[in-house]
Amino acid sequence: MMNTSLQTDLSPSGSSTDSSCSYDFSPSAAAKVVSKALGLTQNERQILYEELEKCDEDPILVFKANNQWVYTANPANTAARRDHILDEMARWEMCQDERRDSSAERFLFHFNHAEDIDRCKKVFEGRFEEAFGVSVKSKNAIAILTNVNPASIPDSPALGETYAIYKIQVRQDDVQNLKFFYL
Repeated sequence: MMNTSLQTDLSPSGSSTDSSCSYDFSPSAAAKVVSKALGLTQNERQILYEELEKCDEDPILVFKANNQWVYTANPANTAARRDHILDEMARWEMCQDERRDSSAERFLFHFNHAEDIDRCKKVFEGRFEEAFGVSVKSKNAIAILTNVNPASIPDSPALGETYAIYKIQVRQDDVQNLKFFYL
């Protein structure tokens, strides 16, 4: 599983103590932080930067596929299945023939509100449970409830890693590691 924790202080003032949510980024800085955390290519970073420059205040969910998900013991986890799930997310609650990822298919997903990302996740947990990995936090909770060693719970890779970028002004963004595909 990809380690996406941010190790450096990302705040402009150098005083941030929360490494999972950072504030006051220009689109360029937000693109750089997300690019580094997700291991984006230069082309993907450029697409992200351009999208941040032209979009309004809608939150953007940035997705990077986890290739381990496709290459698991589960034969149903294929690249075609991954694409189907992402296409469903792109069309979730959209008008016919519209996609929330029209500028960067299966990569950048625009939502109207942060709450829409949460509602989408809840719907997808029920429809595509194979896309969700089990987080360490969930493993520990399951272990406590079932009185087993957390190490005995099998790893389940997530479909991919996600970051949410919340534009709160024209040149100010919030960047957050969002565990969209984790239970």
